Amino acid sequence: MLPERVRPILTELAAVLDLDSEMNWSSAVRHAMSNSDEELLKFLESNDFWGGSGSIADSAFTDSRGVSDPEEWKKKRNRFLGLMCDLGRLQIANGFPNSRTVMWVEAFEHWRRLGI
Repeated sequence: MLPERVRPILTELAAVLDLDSEMNWSSAVRHAMSNSDEELLKFLESNDFWGGSGSIADSAFTDSRGVSDPEEWKKKRNRFLGLMCDLGRLQIANGFPNSRTVMWVEAFEHWRRLGI
């Protein structure tokens, strides 16, 4: 069963991703949210979300070159990292993480502490 907090976190995540350079990720999250809980759960457990190269975890907010407002980009990136940590911890606690979720949450928490 999908925990109640998942959809609100994803709604905020999609809003944070509503930035020119991150729009494909925002669209992917919104599309997944339009599906049933079962399909959304599959998306959250997938390599498209938590995997390596090309996943949302790996590819969103990685390049600020060409953004119109670098400070806004940095604020949104920090919020993105926080939301990914919240979602990852929720998935781990409820038994539906991807095999890479723990690694990503640890990396995101580390980057946030360092201000990266």
